[in-house]
Amino acid sequence: MGVMPPEFESPVGVILAAGTGSRLGVGSKALARLAGITLLERAVSTLRAVGIEEILVVVGHEKERLHEFVRERGFCVQLVENDDFGLGNGSSALVGARAAGRRFLLAMVDHVVDPEALRRLLRSEAAFALAVDSRPRLCDVDEATKVRLQGPRVVAVKRELDVWEAVDAGLALCDAEVADVAERSLAAGEQSWNAVKRRWLGEGGEIEAVDLEGLFWIDVDTPADRRRAERTLVSQAARKPLDGPVSRLVNRRLSRPISLLLLRAGVSPGAATVATFLFALAAAAVLTLGVVWPAALVLGGILVQLASILDGVDGEIARASLRSSPFGGFLDSVLDRAADAALLAALQSAVHDLARDESVRVVVIAGAGKAFCAGHDLKEIHEHADPRFAKQAFERCQAIMTGLTQLPQPVIARVHGPAFAAGCQLVAQCDLAVAVTDARFATSGVNYGIFCSTPGVPLARNISRKRALEMLLTGEPIDAATALAWGLVNRVVPAAELEKTTRALAARIAAGPPGALGLAKALLNRSATVDLATSRGFEAYAQAQSVTTDDHAEGVRAFLEKRAPRFRGV
Repeated sequence: MGVMPPEFESPVGVILAAGTGSRLGVGSKALARLAGITLLERAVSTLRAVGIEEILVVVGHEKERLHEFVRERGFCVQLVENDDFGLGNGSSALVGARAAGRRFLLAMVDHVVDPEALRRLLRSEAAFALAVDSRPRLCDVDEATKVRLQGPRVVAVKRELDVWEAVDAGLALCDAEVADVAERSLAAGEQSWNAVKRRWLGEGGEIEAVDLEGLFWIDVDTPADRRRAERTLVSQAARKPLDGPVSRLVNRRLSRPISLLLLRAGVSPGAATVATFLFALAAAAVLTLGVVWPAALVLGGILVQLASILDGVDGEIARASLRSSPFGGFLDSVLDRAADAALLAALQSAVHDLARDESVRVVVIAGAGKAFCAGHDLKEIHEHADPRFAKQAFERCQAIMTGLTQLPQPVIARVHGPAFAAGCQLVAQCDLAVAVTDARFATSGVNYGIFCSTPGVPLARNISRKRALEMLLTGEPIDAATALAWGLVNRVVPAAELEKTTRALAARIAAGPPGALGLAKALLNRSATVDLATSRGFEAYAQAQSVTTDDHAEGVRAFLEKRAPRFRGV
């Protein structure tokens, strides 16, 4: 994981951790907790992440506590005591440099940085390289040390500079000779690390500026700094390139504050994983109650969406607190699979319950968030590159969608946003579809190296074979107007009219004879899989059954009496 070539000896990591944490309201700043772990643990982990194995920690204030903490945690670091830490951090830098005895990377324990910042710095071959930021985003510029530059060189370092181009980011890569300059600086009464830099420049040395522009780093000096750093760390932990639009636009926006709250409460990633699993099981249990309590379907749907949001919390906590582990990933994988199986089984049960509920005349499928349905979780499929897992997931999904097709009630898709991959399949599986004008439809698997074979079958039964293949082979989305022209949806309306139009269509169908509608749906679905003669036989049978029902008699009476029929489903 290191950044240096094999023939290049990595520098010694020197962490300055001798000062007090009075502004943070703690005794030792190094032991102040930030997003679940101490600042010292975070600094050590960051150095390890770039391949620095030999790490010295300069301690002073509350050094006994730090010795005990390192011993209890089994940290493979060397503590170096600086009894003169009260003179300034220049004395701590000198102690660290002397203990290192060779080229060293100096870091402040209260500076939280992206490992990429260290990688940039380590590319320098200068005797003294200083990390600076020409466009600081998260630091208090008034409090920061300013740096004046001439090209890539530092020419002045001082907090009160009137003209400056960057701020000091608290990282430096130095040759051993810097220790000699630090010693002369302290002997002259100039005891800060900034004074050492100025003396280096004054004695003719050069300092190369390494710009960290765009990278995360923050100096944690106050409780406000700590809160800001935690928010940023959780936000970064929530960014995942394989997240779909629902995860990016809905789930992550809600999971971040939950993760932050749990981090501050000291909840571990493993505990979050188990809690999410139990929540998903509760959601599945509520869904199964739909047959006796119809409101349970609505409540269960809300709980399923909340479970989806909570599913990302354990990973966000693990990444923000640098506590990711193979076991944690394994536990998350196993419980995720079990939770998904339980939820899909509950959904399948809910679909079967609808088939037996004679009070339900029409089923409307609606999405939550900005997308109607974005399809399978790409992250999960990527992380579990197992054909058996993928087969089970797709088979469960197919079972639910086949159940919708087999329902006696007509099913309407209310499409308020994008319907991609399995979402497009869901639209195709529904009997009717009403979409907003800016809805889009795609079978986009080919863009991610897979073929959307499961959406392909129902899609080809809604639109022509060539148009279905165009969508499947290109992965390109089509707009709502094209979907209407091709026969994938029945109506396209402005967003403000979607609810009214869908309800009106559902009410019109619900007013019809349930038995006849169920027979018509079953007949059309069956005719797609049999020859013409067999289909004609089904037609005759269905027609004969319809004319013997009370609903048929009611329809005839209503026609003769010139009134609206009142069908009861018998």
